[in-house]
Amino acid sequence: MTKKEKIPLTPTGEENLALEILGYFNQLTHSRFQSTAPFLKALSTVKSKGICYTADEIKLVIEWAVTQWKYGEKLKPENLCRMRRFDGYLSDAIKWKEYIDRNPVDCPHQELITLWNSKIPARVVEAQEWTQRRPAYRNLESVWNGKTNKGKWREVQHMATCFDLISQSSLFSSLEEKPWLTLDWILKPENWSQVYEQAKREHIARRNGA
Repeated sequence: MTKKEKIPLTPTGEENLALEILGYFNQLTHSRFQSTAPFLKALSTVKSKGICYTADEIKLVIEWAVTQWKYGEKLKPENLCRMRRFDGYLSDAIKWKEYIDRNPVDCPHQELITLWNSKIPARVVEAQEWTQRRPAYRNLESVWNGKTNKGKWREVQHMATCFDLISQSSLFSSLEEKPWLTLDWILKPENWSQVYEQAKREHIARRNGA
């Protein structure tokens, strides 16, 4: 097969992604643009080391531009997809997203560790050992930056309630047989929700006399 006879790559996958992005763009800007060309260009532009921009990255830039640009709701796809500027757009969009996804109050680590130690003295965490090098340090920040079931940012009082319910749960029975059961373990992303939800269910059951 000669170079001229090479089978071209099918555009179906990228075209579908571009249509998805276009639909998202039209939804946020209340527009009816029909051309996917600007988004196809963005999807095929290499950002670094042979890697192109992803659909999620392009959607994030759309969100950021619509909400942060002066005339964001009148935005046009071709104005957004100026690829020489897109890397800067994405960088700003990521910083913006991180900011809006964070609790406006910085995580009060020492206060929360003191709370934990008061609720569960059998599993005390040494304050001087609670540093940024410890994985659980970042996990506690992730929990703090989450929201309650009522959609509110977590506060110290809410965390006190969390620790209180967890300390009363069946998980903490026969604690001497569970050396692995520590704050570090509980704060792991795969454990926190399960532990807290179980503690809440047990609390409700006790309150209802079950």
